[in-house]
Amino acid sequence: MRTAVFFKLFLAALSLCVLAPALSIDAEAGFFVASGETMALSNFSSDGTAYTMLKINGVPSVVFKSTDGGFSPVTDDAQVAVLVPAFLRTQALPFDAATLSSVRSNYDYVNGEVGTCVEGVNVFYGCRTPPPFPCAYMWITILPEDPQSLAEVRKMDPVFPVLQQGMGGLTSAMSSLESAFAENDLDASATAAATMYDSVAAIQANYNTIAAAVSVIRPNYFYAFDYWNQTSSTPVKANCTSTVSLSNALNSLSTFAASTKALSTGDALDSIKSTTAARNASAGAKRIHYFKAEAFRPLSQDARKVLLEFGSAGLVVTGFSNQLSGATTALELIRNATTVSDAEARASDFDSKEAALEAKTALYESLFPEYNASVVMQSNASSQIQKASKRYGANSEFVVPLQKQYSATKLSLKAVQDKLSAGQDASLADLKKITANYTQLVDSASGLKSRESQVDWVIVGGVAVVVIAILAAILYFRKFKPSLPSLKGKKEEKVIDVRRLPPSQQGGQPPAEGPPWMKR
Repeated sequence: MRTAVFFKLFLAALSLCVLAPALSIDAEAGFFVASGETMALSNFSSDGTAYTMLKINGVPSVVFKSTDGGFSPVTDDAQVAVLVPAFLRTQALPFDAATLSSVRSNYDYVNGEVGTCVEGVNVFYGCRTPPPFPCAYMWITILPEDPQSLAEVRKMDPVFPVLQQGMGGLTSAMSSLESAFAENDLDASATAAATMYDSVAAIQANYNTIAAAVSVIRPNYFYAFDYWNQTSSTPVKANCTSTVSLSNALNSLSTFAASTKALSTGDALDSIKSTTAARNASAGAKRIHYFKAEAFRPLSQDARKVLLEFGSAGLVVTGFSNQLSGATTALELIRNATTVSDAEARASDFDSKEAALEAKTALYESLFPEYNASVVMQSNASSQIQKASKRYGANSEFVVPLQKQYSATKLSLKAVQDKLSAGQDASLADLKKITANYTQLVDSASGLKSRESQVDWVIVGGVAVVVIAILAAILYFRKFKPSLPSLKGKKEEKVIDVRRLPPSQQGGQPPAEGPPWMKR
C-alpha cells in the first residue's frame, strides 16, 4: 500500500507541472491580490504579443504575459517601461460625467472654506505694508504689544505659503481635469489628478495650523481676516474653521485623485515595479498552495465521507479525524507563506501528512462495509438472544451458550472499535470473523423452537404411545384369547315355532303332554 501511495503522490506532482501553465488569468492575477482588495483585468497587445494589466484598487499593478496558454508576470523593468504607454493608449478615462460632477462639488466646498481662509489670511499678511492699507496700523501698534497673537503669527509664517500653494494647485487641477475630460485625454487627466492629489495633501497637512492661529488672533482683531472681492460690496469674513464636512470633502478628492493619477505613465511605472517586486514572492507561495489544495480536495472529501459513515454506524473515529485536521492545517500554513522557499518547506510537511491520511482513508474505506455489517449483525444477534431468553429463561440450557458466544464476540468487536477510534490500523479478516460469529448466533437463536411448541410435541408423543399400547393389547387378545367352556352333555331347550304347528295345535287344547314347564 505504501508503494501505491507514493506512486499516487508522484502522479499528483507530475500533474501539477502539467497544470501550472494552464491556469486562467483570473487565477494567476488572484495570487497578487490581498484580501479586501479589488482587482480588474485589461487586455492589450504590444508588438503582436498579448498582455494583461492587473489593476488593484483601480491602480495598474502587474503586467502578465501570455505564454503557452498560461500567464506569467513581467518582472523586467525595461520591458514594463515599454508596455505601460502601450497599455495607456488603449484605456478610456477612468471616470464619467457623474463622477466629475461629484469631484467639482467637493472642490467647490473646499474652495468655499479653505479658499476663503487663504484669501483672508493673505490680506492679513498684506497689512504689514504701510499705508495706503489702513490695517497696517494693527501691525505697527497693536501686535507688538500682544505676545500671544505674535506667537500665532510666527506659527503661520512657514505654513501659510504651502497652504496657499496647495489651494492654488487644487484650483488649477480642477480646471485641467475638466478640460481633459472634454478632450478624452487620459494622460492629461492623470497629470491633473496627480496635481490634485499633491495639492490636497498640502492642504490637509497645513490647514489646521492656520485655522488654530486665526481662532486665537480674531477675538482681539475682529476684522483682521476680512477682505473685499469683486462681487461683494461688503467685506468677506474668512471662517478658517475645521469641520467634519471639510475633512470628508478633502478625503473624497484625495481618493479620486489617487486612483486617477495612477494612470499617468510615471505613476503607472512606479506602481507596477513596486507591486510586482513586493508581491511576486508571496504570489509564488500562493501558487504552490493552490495546486496542493486542488490535489488535496478529493482526498479531503473522501476522508470526510469516511467520518460520516463511521459516525452513522455509531463510532467516532477521533484519531482519523485528527489526521484530517492535521493535514488541513498544514495546507493552510502553505497559504500563509511569504516566500516560495518557505512555501516549499511547509509543503514538504503537508505532503507527509497527506500521504498518511491517504493511506488511512483507503484502509478505513475498505473496512467500513464489513464493520457496518458486524454492527448490524451484533444488533440482530442481541435481539434474537433476548427473544430466546424470554421463551426459555436467561439460565436455560439453550440460551447460556448463546450468551457466552455473544459476549466473547462483543469483546472482539470492542477491540476493533478501540483501534479504529484511536486512528490505528484494524484487520479486515478480524471483522469478517466477527460478522460470521454474529451471523451464526442469529441462525442458532432464531432456530430454537418455542416452549409451547416443545410441550405440544411431548403430549402428542405420549398420546401416540398410549394408542400404540392399546392397539397392541387388542391384537394380542384377538390372537391369543382362551376358548369358552363346551355345552356338550347339557340338554338343549327346543324352541318350537308355533306358526309351523298344525292348525289344531296352534290354539284350543294344549298338547297331551302339556307344556314343557309342567314336566318334572
